[in-house]
Amino acid sequence: LDRTDKTAFLDRLDCLFLPSSLPDEAEPLTLLEAYAAGAEVMATAIGAIPERIRSPDCLLTLNSNADFDRIARMIERRRAERDACTRECREHAVRLHRAGHPALQGLLRRLTGERKAAAPRRLSAAESEAA
Repeated sequence: LDRTDKTAFLDRLDCLFLPSSLPDEAEPLTLLEAYAAGAEVMATAIGAIPERIRSPDCLLTLNSNADFDRIARMIERRRAERDACTRECREHAVRLHRAGHPALQGLLRRLTGERKAAAPRRLSAAESEAA
């Protein structure tokens, strides 16, 4: 997907399911993209995902009975408290960004429209002498 299509997709997303089985799942950027768009994320407790997930209730076990109940509770809460859930997910994306996960910082800036502060300009020798 190009950026426009991805943004449109994420804007319509209520929940992202990420049932990864990769033992070394490090920084799934999809997780941050969903949170930044205000969508809840449910993912398997593998790799670094448990450290990034918003709530332990959103960790999938790949046990269909247990996961069915978790998914049903999440959907019901989302229906009942859509605005609050959206706000909480976006706030979680900001917390992940501020925690200093380098791979996620540029992506979050792009998704939220935040601009990187310009680096201070060094003065030339002539400007330094004049100052």
